[in-house]
Amino acid sequence: MPQIYHSNAQTNQNIRLQIQNSTQTNATLAERFGTSSTTISKWKNRTFSNDKSSAPKMIAYALSEVEKELIKKIRISTWMSLEEVTECIQQVNSTISRSSVYCCFVKENINTIPTKKNRKLRNLKPIMLVICILTLLICPN
Repeated sequence: MPQIYHSNAQTNQNIRLQIQNSTQTNATLAERFGTSSTTISKWKNRTFSNDKSSAPKMIAYALSEVEKELIKKIRISTWMSLEEVTECIQQVNSTISRSSVYCCFVKENINTIPTKKNRKLRNLKPIMLVICILTLLICPN
């Protein structure tokens, strides 16, 4: 499988192995590979030649379990758009962001609206939406 490197990467795994196995000075290697002597020193002192993963180890969501369940119930029962669900949920908790709502949609696999579902609560006023939200929260079925 070919390696994929960042466009600004100065070294690759082959170059790093050459650096680690070399007995030349850092300045000589830096000139040879077109990097800084700091980079050479860093790779000489490491015991591995592959990149460390920069992916987060644990993704923390800003939503509580109750908020996630509320967002899920609103979406499934009304099939409102992301913006509409965000507006509704922000009336309950103003600190919830649009991206948090979208992450919840994706995690629950409800990020696309089915084409045959009609949107029942389309023309309700915001206060009615809050009442519907609270009703969904209190009466889960």
